[in-house]
Amino acid sequence: MATGDRVGAPPLWPVEARLAALLPDLLVFRKPRGSEPELATAQGVLLGVHVTGFTALMDRFSLSCKSEHDMDKLAHIFSYYISDIVEHVLCFGGDILNITGNVLLALWTVEQNQLSDIITLVAKCSLEIQEKFGIYHTREGQDLQLKIGLSAGRISQVIVGDEQRQYLLVIGRDVDGVQLAQRLAQANEIVLSWNCWKLCEQYMFEVEIMREDEAVKLRDMRISDPFDFDEHFDKCLDYLPHYRTSADILRTALELDPDSALEQTLRKHIMKSLLKKIDEGQPMEYISEFRTVTTVLVSLELHKTEWMLHLCHLIQEAALYISTVIEKGGGQLSRIFMFDKGCMFLCVFGLPGDKKPDECAHALESSFSIFSFCWENLAETKLVSISITNGPVFCGMVGAIARHEYTVIGPKVSLLARMITAYPGLVSCDEVTYLRSMLPAYNFKKLPEKMMKNISNPEKMYEYLGHRRCIMFGKRHLARERNQNHPLLDREKELEAFQMAQQRCLHLKKGQAVLYEGGKGYGKSQLLAEINFLAQKEGHRGLPVTTVTFIRVLPLKLKEADSKQRFYAIQTLMAIFFEIDTCPACYRQECLFKQLHGMVEEPLHCLFNDLFFVKFPLSFRVSHMDDLARQKKVKACFFQVLQKAVRETPLIFLIDEAQYMDAASWEFLGTLLSSVPIIMVMTLTPTFTLCGWAQHFLQSPQAILVPISKLAETSLLRMACWELGVVSIPQELQIYLLRRCFGNPFYCEVLCQDLLSKNILLFHDLQKEEEETSKWETLSANAMKSTMYSISPASSEDQDLYVCTVKDDVNLDTVLLPPLLKEIAVNQLDQLNPEEQLLVKCAAVIGHSFHIDLLQHLLPGWSENTASPLRLREGLSLLQTEDLEFGVPLLREAAWELWPKAQQIVFSSRQNHPEVRRPSQMNTTEEEFLDQVNWRLAQTNLEKDMLTTKPCHCDEILKLVLSPLTQHCLVIGETTCAFYYLLEAAAASLDLSDNYMAFFYLRKASSLLGQPSAFSYLKKHKVKICQFEEATFCRLRSEVCFNMGQITLAKKLARQALRLLKRSFPWTWFGVIFQTFLEKYWRSCSQSQPLNNTSENKKKLAVLQQRVHCLSLLWQLYNLEATASSRRFACLATLMQKNSAKEFASEAQVVSTYVALSQLSQNMGDREKWLHCEQMAIQKSTLCWFSREGLLATAQLMQALAYTKLCLGHLDFSIKLGFQAHEICRHLKKPALENLILSVLFRSAFLKKKFDLCVHVLESQWALISQGHDVLGLACFYSACLDLLLYGEGWLCRPFGECLHFIQHYEHSCILTSDFNVMLGVHASLAMWFAQDSQWNLFEHHFSRARQLVKRTNASLFGSHGFVRFLECHVLMLQKIPEGVFKHTPSETHRQALKYIKEFFSRCVTCPVYHQWVSELKASVMRYGRRESTRPFDTCFTRIWIEGKFLEENNSFEGNLGIQRFVRVADVKENKDEEEIQEYIC
Repeated sequence: MATGDRVGAPPLWPVEARLAALLPDLLVFRKPRGSEPELATAQGVLLGVHVTGFTALMDRFSLSCKSEHDMDKLAHIFSYYISDIVEHVLCFGGDILNITGNVLLALWTVEQNQLSDIITLVAKCSLEIQEKFGIYHTREGQDLQLKIGLSAGRISQVIVGDEQRQYLLVIGRDVDGVQLAQRLAQANEIVLSWNCWKLCEQYMFEVEIMREDEAVKLRDMRISDPFDFDEHFDKCLDYLPHYRTSADILRTALELDPDSALEQTLRKHIMKSLLKKIDEGQPMEYISEFRTVTTVLVSLELHKTEWMLHLCHLIQEAALYISTVIEKGGGQLSRIFMFDKGCMFLCVFGLPGDKKPDECAHALESSFSIFSFCWENLAETKLVSISITNGPVFCGMVGAIARHEYTVIGPKVSLLARMITAYPGLVSCDEVTYLRSMLPAYNFKKLPEKMMKNISNPEKMYEYLGHRRCIMFGKRHLARERNQNHPLLDREKELEAFQMAQQRCLHLKKGQAVLYEGGKGYGKSQLLAEINFLAQKEGHRGLPVTTVTFIRVLPLKLKEADSKQRFYAIQTLMAIFFEIDTCPACYRQECLFKQLHGMVEEPLHCLFNDLFFVKFPLSFRVSHMDDLARQKKVKACFFQVLQKAVRETPLIFLIDEAQYMDAASWEFLGTLLSSVPIIMVMTLTPTFTLCGWAQHFLQSPQAILVPISKLAETSLLRMACWELGVVSIPQELQIYLLRRCFGNPFYCEVLCQDLLSKNILLFHDLQKEEEETSKWETLSANAMKSTMYSISPASSEDQDLYVCTVKDDVNLDTVLLPPLLKEIAVNQLDQLNPEEQLLVKCAAVIGHSFHIDLLQHLLPGWSENTASPLRLREGLSLLQTEDLEFGVPLLREAAWELWPKAQQIVFSSRQNHPEVRRPSQMNTTEEEFLDQVNWRLAQTNLEKDMLTTKPCHCDEILKLVLSPLTQHCLVIGETTCAFYYLLEAAAASLDLSDNYMAFFYLRKASSLLGQPSAFSYLKKHKVKICQFEEATFCRLRSEVCFNMGQITLAKKLARQALRLLKRSFPWTWFGVIFQTFLEKYWRSCSQSQPLNNTSENKKKLAVLQQRVHCLSLLWQLYNLEATASSRRFACLATLMQKNSAKEFASEAQVVSTYVALSQLSQNMGDREKWLHCEQMAIQKSTLCWFSREGLLATAQLMQALAYTKLCLGHLDFSIKLGFQAHEICRHLKKPALENLILSVLFRSAFLKKKFDLCVHVLESQWALISQGHDVLGLACFYSACLDLLLYGEGWLCRPFGECLHFIQHYEHSCILTSDFNVMLGVHASLAMWFAQDSQWNLFEHHFSRARQLVKRTNASLFGSHGFVRFLECHVLMLQKIPEGVFKHTPSETHRQALKYIKEFFSRCVTCPVYHQWVSELKASVMRYGRRESTRPFDTCFTRIWIEGKFLEENNSFEGNLGIQRFVRVADVKENKDEEEIQEYIC
């Protein structure tokens, strides 16, 4: 079968058996007789089975745009259908001669006196075939039916060819008879030829005479009681010497003993590309592919002749010539078959292993050569017709295991015969062939449209007229035009080479040549377009205008056909120089005369007649010159003209695709370079072999070869944004482009255009205000907007900015390559030998990156030694010791698309699913805890790194295991497993702080489940999943929504997850009170014994862990709101989290829970509970160093301690703890926690006025945040940068314009609008900045935004910091109100200011580090109220900042916290110098 389910020889079959399965018994058991053509005659019965409806089915598929997918379905349908028929014929002893298109031809060879019995046998076989397989219903609505024809009599067997390749034909009157019977039959009918009717036992058949002396229709067989068909069947077996002898195998030909002579004979009848794969031992199911090929059908309609031998010699002569010409062009003669009027030859270009560039052009030129030969040399030819098509086909095995054939199936193959009928006597081609040949248009003639049978929408057709030299020269032209909106990327070095050559030519007065060499698509033509633009700019690159007022540029783009015309490049360049390339032909001579006047003697003008197609009178002087002298004189005239021209105006030759330049032109340019100060800029493709004169030109000291490298990843993504018209593209689209392009800009351009044409992208206005949504299905745009944009927006403020997303129902992994890029990649693949091709194809099934063991599982005979020479050739490069990845663009995708769908499923199901294991898990004072931290960090430096004994492999697991497994499960239809691995991938992405990729994986999981029902009782998923997996799915979505600022939806999903985990969370305040009572008393008293990590309790532990995650999410969500109701919900969530963590019996979970309780209490202003929970976390931290999860809890605790010391004003201690926490977190690879630690570090260093340390921390934070595209992290970063700008005494990390630009573009993001604490600080800082610049209207805007936010903040560090900034703005307003600078803000009184200050002290009791500062502000307000002071605001704030009174450590806190117990650990002096700062950093 095409799909690999029915065709596939057992692996133990010898080569002879594999060859015999591809050939009929007529060839396997024949005895070679001598030179070709061989002619033998025998008696036999022919059975022809024609599958009707197949062409119509192909036409239906061709109307859709999914050609490869449709080819897969088409091949699957036909192969399954035909395989059953083949097996049935073999069971009745038939010999399958061939399967051509939708026709099967079988033969029973017997003696003449046995014909009647065999006809009865074949008739019975035909009736059973019609009964069992007569009609096949397809899902597409097009039924397949059978028309069967029978014939009997004398059959001539002809073998044509030579010693390398041979072909079998059956010809004769009775062969024509079976074809006639098939044509006369209708669907589900059996028709016997007249000769067959005369030879059979007529009394046994019920028939209907169709046409006298032509055919009869078989209705049924009369089997009377005396007649036992089983007896008759056994009798017929005696006539069939090669009938099977074993019940296990259908053909004796497959059981022959090894015979080298037989093998050599059989090999001649099989195509070379297929033989290579058989010799490599490739299984038959590995051979079938879907690829784009060019097919050629040659039809020879012959005059009738009575001499059979003469006809054979005619076919032999035609076959030899056609085979030779086709193979020279890179194709293969696939098969020869007879029809009623003559013979047809099917040729294919681009079969596996034969793909070459310009195959359409080779097919056309080969076809025209064959057309001319047949007309001129085959005397008996009545009509020659050739048709050529190009398109996707199935190339592979069709039939059963015992007998199958290698064939091509597809709509474009069926179109060939229709074109022969519609356009007889011509070389015709379809539009695709015409366009892809890239041959000049004057070589073709458009044909009138004609209706064709079963072709509902015929495309444009063209007649190929052969290669003709057009009477014209080329025109000025470059392949690409310069795009003003898209600057050239990463080509500074290349442009510098041109500019240096320009300078050398000007100063040294010598010719200069710059040759840019790069692969196809690397941007050579774009580079020439840029040089063309730069060269024509007046006084470019510092050349004074008085010296160079104008530079003349002569551009030329060459094609492959141009290399065959002598002196073509120079002819065209000089035509451009003389400006006669664009003028009408009637004025050409006059124009040329004006150009030559004064530079070339008039008697010599006639030298240019042939070159420029003019008619100057032939002079006496020229008439006495021979051809060589004329050529020399023409060149001398050109030199003379150019030398005179460059004295007035510098000249630049731009020649694109210079590898297509003819040798004579290379010779001329080489001489010109050494004698005339001219600049030549050319592009070359390195795969072409240059002629000797070109090599000599490159060796000139005045020529420089500049290689063009691929684009950097960042530049490629910027280019993609420009092509799509957006400022940012989603991460999955970035991966899609980077894996396929590998820095090739042309590939990026084609892929982007393909995505646009397929309409799989959605575009969203970046500046449109985000709104919270209550539905997960509508979050795509919000998810994209939550990431950083990739390129800087245009300077125009009124220009719309867009981002794009991929449609939810689109999987980019399954998007097929554009045909152009697939052709390029398949061409690369076919340059490899068969063994290497199979290796790449199998590797493509696994994924872009994979482990060596997976490849060894698919190819048991493969070893690393086998692949070592391949890594550079076929694109597999070694990532690590045991990991491989593709290193050549498009190769993996193209190789994957070649596999039939069912074979993809077979391969994917063979892969092992690696088991991903979770790490195992393991009452102290604060002093002991910090001693332990210091000891561990010291051990890290002295001995082997104890922090990395169990390093994080989430990134590698996600890339090499989870992502490939997801794809494979989707391919093989295991949606339940795919859903599980998508959840694992989402969890890993969240662990790596990659929220967008987590959303991407969860969106895929959502599409597997299907659309949710509006009614919960109707909810039914398409994928069967357990309740725990559904709960995990909800919890992960809740976390993603939380990170995207979708607070309402996040709460809803977290509650839903808890409900699925058998743990409800109340909705009302009464429910909160009741649930709190239960958690505090009943639940704490009824705590069960801790669960052991045994197999029976693993599920319970997993449920408890998910509960902890959900409750942690809930308290963080409710903590964002400063209302009393939200505080009650947050407190309940933390209480439930604590109880679940204790039940979970994990010390790390308990520590993390107490850290969360501590953080919540601090945010709520509950100082006593805050410090108590912190102490509890320290006491529970003893065993946390013995597991990775414990290390994470330790890092969280260290961060919490650093945060605490900062809030309390112990800044040096906070800095020390922050660096220790950062050291642990850096090893754990936790970007989110690391960013939080750096934020605390910055705030401590800032308040200590260590601004150099602040800048270092911010740079580290930028490197961390910019990789993860974290918008909230960026807001914190830019808020810190604004603080540094305002009070940093000249220190700068980011300019104000960049900070403002970020806020303007993201201030409406749900992520930022949901975090009131950060945004309060941002708007207040912006207001202060604009106040310094006296931009009071902008000050008012941001101050009003801050005033709206201040009541919605809490006592957290960010909330307190923002509140302080707001109070500064308020005091400033009080001082500036008398000046009347405020127009839109209502007047603020000192009472309102005092009210805000009082609210600060009551709310921010847990953040005393700012209390002294606010006290000073309060004093200033009170003085203003009594009108005791009129000092400007900046003097007041500067005095507060410089004196730094609020930074003095208050020892009264030490008594409360027990700081005296670990002062010796935190012996940090107040004033550190630079060496101490560096010690912190290290």
